Amino acid sequence: MNIKNQIKDLILDQLMLMSNYLNLLQRGKYKKMSEVNFDHLVRWYPQICNEGRDSYGLDILKLVENHKISKAAIKSLSLAMEKNLTKDKLRKSIHYEHNVPVDLVRNKIIKLFNTNQFSKNDIKEILETEYEVILIAKSEESLLKKEKLTKKGSYNERILKGSIELANSDEKKLLYEKLKAYIR
Repeated sequence: MNIKNQIKDLILDQLMLMSNYLNLLQRGKYKKMSEVNFDHLVRWYPQICNEGRDSYGLDILKLVENHKISKAAIKSLSLAMEKNLTKDKLRKSIHYEHNVPVDLVRNKIIKLFNTNQFSKNDIKEILETEYEVILIAKSEESLLKKEKLTKKGSYNERILKGSIELANSDEKKLLYEKLKAYIR
Protein backbone atom coordinates (compact mmCIF):
# COMPACT_ATOMS: atom_id res chain seq x y z
CA MET A 1 0.00 0.00 0.00
CA ASN A 2 1.48 3.39 -1.00
CA ILE A 3 1.80 6.28 1.45
CA LYS A 4 -1.24 8.15 0.09
CA ASN A 5 -3.48 5.13 0.65
CA GLN A 6 -1.94 4.46 4.07
CA ILE A 7 -2.74 7.99 5.22
CA LYS A 8 -6.26 7.82 3.79
CA ASP A 9 -6.73 4.52 5.61
CA LEU A 10 -5.52 6.12 8.85
CA ILE A 11 -8.06 8.94 8.42
CA LEU A 12 -10.82 6.39 7.84
CA ASP A 13 -9.79 4.58 11.04
CA GLN A 14 -9.92 7.86 12.96
CA LEU A 15 -13.37 8.65 11.58
CA MET A 16 -14.57 5.17 12.56
CA LEU A 17 -13.33 5.78 16.12
CA MET A 18 -15.07 9.14 16.21
CA SER A 19 -18.39 7.47 15.39
CA ASN A 20 -18.36 6.22 18.99
CA TYR A 21 -18.50 9.83 20.19
CA LEU A 22 -21.41 11.07 18.11
CA ASN A 23 -22.62 13.36 20.91
CA LEU A 24 -19.30 15.25 20.68
CA LEU A 25 -19.78 15.84 16.94
CA GLN A 26 -23.20 17.50 17.18
CA ARG A 27 -23.06 21.20 16.44
CA GLY A 28 -23.84 23.50 19.30
CA LYS A 29 -23.45 27.22 19.84
CA TYR A 30 -19.66 26.84 19.89
CA LYS A 31 -17.52 24.32 18.06
CA LYS A 32 -15.93 21.73 20.29
CA MET A 33 -12.44 20.47 19.57
CA SER A 34 -13.94 17.12 18.58
CA GLU A 35 -15.96 18.87 15.84
CA VAL A 36 -12.92 20.76 14.63
CA ASN A 37 -10.90 17.54 14.48
CA PHE A 38 -13.68 15.72 12.62
CA ASP A 39 -14.09 18.58 10.13
CA HIS A 40 -10.35 18.67 9.46
CA LEU A 41 -10.21 14.94 8.77
CA VAL A 42 -13.10 15.26 6.32
CA ARG A 43 -11.50 18.32 4.67
CA TRP A 44 -8.06 16.77 4.37
CA TYR A 45 -9.11 13.41 2.95
CA PRO A 46 -9.28 14.54 -0.73
CA GLN A 47 -6.27 16.81 -0.27
CA ILE A 48 -3.73 14.01 0.22
CA CYS A 49 -1.31 13.89 -2.67
CA ASN A 50 0.75 10.97 -3.94
CA GLU A 51 3.61 11.79 -1.55
CA GLY A 52 1.24 11.68 1.42
CA ARG A 53 1.25 15.44 1.97
CA ASP A 54 -1.60 17.92 2.15
CA SER A 55 -1.76 19.24 -1.40
CA TYR A 56 -3.05 22.67 -0.38
CA GLY A 57 0.47 24.02 0.17
CA LEU A 58 2.04 22.41 -2.89
CA ASP A 59 3.42 24.34 -5.83
CA ILE A 60 1.38 24.73 -9.00
CA LEU A 61 3.00 21.81 -10.83
CA LYS A 62 2.17 19.36 -8.04
CA LEU A 63 -1.38 20.74 -7.76
CA VAL A 64 -2.03 20.16 -11.45
CA GLU A 65 -0.50 16.70 -11.18
CA ASN A 66 -2.76 15.71 -8.25
CA HIS A 67 -6.14 17.34 -8.99
CA LYS A 68 -8.72 17.90 -11.68
CA ILE A 69 -8.67 21.35 -13.25
CA SER A 70 -11.23 23.48 -15.05
CA LYS A 71 -10.76 24.74 -18.61
CA ALA A 72 -10.97 28.32 -17.33
CA ALA A 73 -8.16 27.61 -14.83
CA ILE A 74 -6.02 26.27 -17.67
CA LYS A 75 -6.69 29.48 -19.59
CA SER A 76 -5.80 31.58 -16.51
CA LEU A 77 -2.54 29.70 -16.05
CA SER A 78 -1.69 30.02 -19.74
CA LEU A 79 -2.27 33.79 -19.60
CA ALA A 80 -0.18 34.03 -16.44
CA MET A 81 2.68 32.18 -18.15
CA GLU A 82 2.45 34.58 -21.11
CA LYS A 83 2.93 37.41 -18.60
CA ASN A 84 6.06 35.65 -17.24
CA LEU A 85 4.70 35.40 -13.72
CA THR A 86 6.72 33.59 -11.07
CA LYS A 87 5.81 30.09 -9.88
CA ASP A 88 4.22 31.55 -6.73
CA LYS A 89 2.15 34.04 -8.72
CA LEU A 90 1.02 31.24 -11.04
CA ARG A 91 -0.31 29.41 -7.99
CA LYS A 92 -2.24 32.51 -6.95
CA SER A 93 -3.90 32.84 -10.36
CA ILE A 94 -6.17 29.87 -9.64
CA HIS A 95 -8.39 28.78 -6.76
CA TYR A 96 -8.29 25.51 -4.83
CA GLU A 97 -11.87 24.33 -4.23
CA HIS A 98 -13.60 21.27 -2.80
CA ASN A 99 -16.21 20.21 -5.34
CA VAL A 100 -18.76 19.85 -2.53
CA PRO A 101 -18.76 21.95 0.66
CA VAL A 102 -17.08 20.20 3.57
CA ASP A 103 -20.21 20.65 5.72
CA LEU A 104 -22.34 18.63 3.30
CA VAL A 105 -19.89 15.74 3.36
CA ARG A 106 -19.52 16.04 7.14
CA ASN A 107 -23.29 15.91 7.63
CA LYS A 108 -23.64 12.94 5.30
CA ILE A 109 -21.08 10.98 7.32
CA ILE A 110 -22.77 11.92 10.62
CA LYS A 111 -26.10 10.80 9.16
CA LEU A 112 -24.42 7.50 8.29
CA PHE A 113 -23.11 7.26 11.88
CA ASN A 114 -26.68 7.72 13.15
CA THR A 115 -27.79 4.56 11.34
CA ASN A 116 -25.47 2.43 13.51
CA GLN A 117 -25.10 0.17 10.47
CA PHE A 118 -22.04 1.29 8.59
CA SER A 119 -18.53 0.19 7.80
CA LYS A 120 -15.24 1.83 7.05
CA ASN A 121 -15.96 1.16 3.37
CA ASP A 122 -19.24 3.11 3.60
CA ILE A 123 -17.31 6.17 4.82
CA LYS A 124 -14.67 5.62 2.17
CA GLU A 125 -17.34 5.47 -0.53
CA ILE A 126 -18.69 8.88 0.49
CA LEU A 127 -15.21 10.40 0.63
CA GLU A 128 -13.95 8.88 -2.62
CA THR A 129 -16.94 8.97 -4.92
CA GLU A 130 -18.55 12.27 -4.02
CA TYR A 131 -15.74 14.47 -2.84
CA GLU A 132 -12.57 15.84 -4.41
CA VAL A 133 -10.50 18.96 -4.88
CA ILE A 134 -10.67 20.79 -8.18
CA LEU A 135 -8.59 23.72 -9.40
CA ILE A 136 -10.74 26.53 -10.77
CA ALA A 137 -10.19 30.02 -12.16
CA LYS A 138 -10.65 33.04 -9.91
CA SER A 139 -13.61 34.05 -12.12
CA GLU A 140 -15.28 30.71 -11.34
CA GLU A 141 -14.63 31.22 -7.63
CA SER A 142 -16.28 34.66 -7.89
CA LEU A 143 -19.38 33.11 -9.47
CA LEU A 144 -19.60 30.52 -6.68
CA LYS A 145 -19.40 33.35 -4.12
CA LYS A 146 -21.97 35.43 -6.00
CA GLU A 147 -24.37 32.48 -6.14
CA LYS A 148 -23.66 31.83 -2.43
CA LEU A 149 -22.46 28.32 -3.23
CA THR A 150 -19.19 28.34 -1.33
CA LYS A 151 -20.79 26.78 1.76
CA LYS A 152 -23.69 24.89 0.17
CA GLY A 153 -24.79 23.32 -3.06
CA SER A 154 -24.39 19.94 -4.63
CA TYR A 155 -21.58 19.21 -7.04
CA ASN A 156 -23.92 19.62 -10.03
CA GLU A 157 -25.34 22.90 -8.71
CA ARG A 158 -21.88 24.30 -8.18
CA ILE A 159 -20.64 23.15 -11.60
CA LEU A 160 -23.69 24.53 -13.43
CA LYS A 161 -24.11 27.84 -11.61
CA GLY A 162 -20.39 28.40 -11.45
CA SER A 163 -20.16 27.62 -15.18
CA ILE A 164 -17.30 25.25 -14.41
CA GLU A 165 -16.20 22.95 -17.21
CA LEU A 166 -13.55 20.45 -16.24
CA ALA A 167 -10.64 19.82 -18.57
CA ASN A 168 -10.15 16.36 -20.00
CA SER A 169 -7.02 14.33 -19.33
CA ASP A 170 -5.34 15.40 -22.60
CA GLU A 171 -5.87 19.11 -21.84
CA LYS A 172 -4.56 18.61 -18.32
CA LYS A 173 -1.52 16.69 -19.57
CA LEU A 174 -0.73 19.42 -22.11
CA LEU A 175 -0.93 22.08 -19.38
CA TYR A 176 1.26 19.98 -17.09
CA GLU A 177 3.95 19.71 -19.77
CA LYS A 178 3.77 23.46 -20.49
CA LEU A 179 4.07 24.24 -16.78
CA LYS A 180 6.97 21.86 -16.35
CA ALA A 181 8.87 23.52 -19.22
CA TYR A 182 7.96 26.99 -17.95
CA ILE A 183 9.10 26.36 -14.38
CA ARG A 184 12.39 24.64 -15.26
